[in-house]
Amino acid sequence: MSLNHDLLERALPILMRCVASDIECGCTLARDNAGNFTPVSGTCELDQVGSIEADLELIRDIEAEIGTGSVSIPTWLQDLLDRRWSLT
Repeated sequence: MSLNHDLLERALPILMRCVASDIECGCTLARDNAGNFTPVSGTCELDQVGSIEADLELIRDIEAEIGTGSVSIPTWLQDLLDRRWSLT
């Protein structure tokens, strides 16, 4: 493995946690069937959308380069990365 690959592998979970936090702060939250809070599609504060979308695209680019690895993320974040719902 190259140094760049190692750095991306270490950075990916940190970036995912940061973007998840930004989304949780910027969107309306609702409880899912399991009682967990999840962001509601289409409710993100408009002034936050640009930076969150840029971070999501960076995550997608990193995953395209090194794969998804064993990073554990909430289902709603994976669905957002897979473009199954949107911030606005």
